[in-house]
Amino acid sequence: MSHLKLFSKKIILLHAALFPLAARAQLGRQITGELGDAGRESGLISTQDFTLPEIIGRIINVALTLLGIIFLVLIVYAGFKWMLARGREEEVERAQKIIESSIIGLIVIILAFAISKFVFATILGGADIR
Repeated sequence: MSHLKLFSKKIILLHAALFPLAARAQLGRQITGELGDAGRESGLISTQDFTLPEIIGRIINVALTLLGIIFLVLIVYAGFKWMLARGREEEVERAQKIIESSIIGLIVIILAFAISKFVFATILGGADIR
């Protein structure tokens, strides 16, 4: 009989734990829907479909943003590696190599952004990437 009581208590606790999550998810959907409606009514959210160049531009924008974040992480990592080297030349040289490679990567990212901005603005007729 004690196993049945223990099992029923676990079921009650499970329901008590999951019910607020379900209610919270429903509330989140309701708030998101209302915010979307408000955005469409104010004109901040476009209801039109995106063209292919706009979709490609957004994908490139996200990819370049992620690469920029990776650059930042590598620079911080190399800085910590350099600080923790404590004067050991091989560790300092590795950190400097990471910084040099990261800066070269950043230059490539900036050039890729400039080229894609030029291509989209000039050749494809102004599908804007920022």
